Amino acid sequence: MAKIFHYGGQAVIEGVMIRGRKSAITAIRKPDGTIIVDKQSLPTSPESWLRSTPLVRGIIVLVESLVLGVKTLMHSANIAMEEEISKGEKKPEKGKQCMDIPDAARIAGFYGGGVLSGAFISHQAARYCR
Repeated sequence: MAKIFHYGGQAVIEGVMIRGRKSAITAIRKPDGTIIVDKQSLPTSPESWLRSTPLVRGIIVLVESLVLGVKTLMHSANIAMEEEISKGEKKPEKGKQCMDIPDAARIAGFYGGGVLSGAFISHQAARYCR
């Protein structure tokens, strides 16, 4: 029997991103009304004990999803900014258009820390509420 795979995605600025098993496709509407379709291959990792250990697997998938989501969101924001730039507004400095790696790491740490602390607190509460 074939393995069932569930597709996922997220909304981005003026578009949508759909993630599959091996690639992610983003469709973004430009300010002039045309639609840009961007396909990117996702890195595939070999099945290892890390991918089969429940808590570790969840952390890996969380970080991968955050990186992909932030990267796609920044790409769509840059496309949406073309309208502002074409209206004559000042173009942002190089490097200020999109998020850098430390910003993405802070976001991943914030959400990852929240998830881990939430799991820890709920586990502790379950122990004392029995």
